Amino acid sequence: MTEILILSAFFAFGLLSVGASVGMLFSKNVLYIAFLFLLILMSISALYVLAGADFLAIAQIVVYVGGVLVLLLFGIMLSNQSMTVGIREQYEAFQAPQSEYKNLFWGILVGCGTFGMLLWGILEANFEQQPWIREATQNRDFIKESTVSGLGIGFMTDYALVFELIAILLLLALIGSVTLAAYKQRGES
Repeated sequence: MTEILILSAFFAFGLLSVGASVGMLFSKNVLYIAFLFLLILMSISALYVLAGADFLAIAQIVVYVGGVLVLLLFGIMLSNQSMTVGIREQYEAFQAPQSEYKNLFWGILVGCGTFGMLLWGILEANFEQQPWIREATQNRDFIKESTVSGLGIGFMTDYALVFELIAILLLLALIGSVTLAAYKQRGES
């Protein structure tokens, strides 16, 4: 019963990440794209948890969600400027150059060929006979043990100075971005 639940959760998070990726492709609002990116990163982290890679899941959340995505949101929010009436009219009147689909046939042909080769490679791989997979399935008790506690103790004892220096560097970058935004806003008014 638990294997069915794990498999259904795996497919649910996989479909969620694929759906959010497709949503990112078709969204025109940068803020919506950032939030869909958050959904993708969190679903990938959930997939790591289901695969037994708990440290990768935590690192995914801390590094990508906590660092990269927050930096992306800061960039979006600090660069969001109100448009004046003249600029808004020019923006709405602008027409992007349209593609003439010159290489549409060849693009579809190459894309379908690449997809076919990847699908054939995956289906012919015979993953059960790979030595690292056989060893992992034989050592299920080793996989169940968490590596987070040992890594956490090592990071907070031997590498505490490095974490403090990174925290100070990120704090300085945040102060610098706020200062630049305030300076830019003073210059506009």
